[in-house]
Amino acid sequence: MKNPRKVGLISLATLIVIGLIGGGIAWQRQQTQRNQPRIVATTYAIVQIADKLKLPLVGVPTTSNPMPQRYRKLPKVGSPMNPSVEKIAALKPTAVYSVTTLDDQFGKAFRAQHVTPHFLDLTSVTHLERTLTQLGQRYDRQAAAKKQVRLIDQAKQRAKQRAQNRQKPRVLVLMGQLYDCD
Repeated sequence: MKNPRKVGLISLATLIVIGLIGGGIAWQRQQTQRNQPRIVATTYAIVQIADKLKLPLVGVPTTSNPMPQRYRKLPKVGSPMNPSVEKIAALKPTAVYSVTTLDDQFGKAFRAQHVTPHFLDLTSVTHLERTLTQLGQRYDRQAAAKKQVRLIDQAKQRAKQRAQNRQKPRVLVLMGQLYDCD
């Protein structure tokens, strides 16, 4: 028969090794989660960009537009024109994205809650392409960003080919506000 002391020491050593391995695995998972970006998108356009780049969002805007499947169960942070800064802050985001056209309205409110917003310029196709490239670099999604930029370039080429032999339309753009005279 084996010495009971020897059996106890082997059992204790086995438990310690198992504990160290389990602790190492738990620590690695925690580090991975800590390094994961926590992104909040405040407009539907940014949700679409995030979906194309497969970015991990933690909050999305309240919208009637169909949300991509991967983001449907995420917390809603309010409409793009009236996001809840408190809800956003509660999600502890590493990045909050909105569009430059809303900077004047919400920039101060975000900063007051110690949330640093990033305003993306989506005012033209060129700016959209630049934004895609920058986000691809920031989140290590360069291949997906290049693919989307390539698709946009192809769409521009198709539009130019269709319009090549057509007469250019004359367009009048009227801007203003209607006032109720009642």
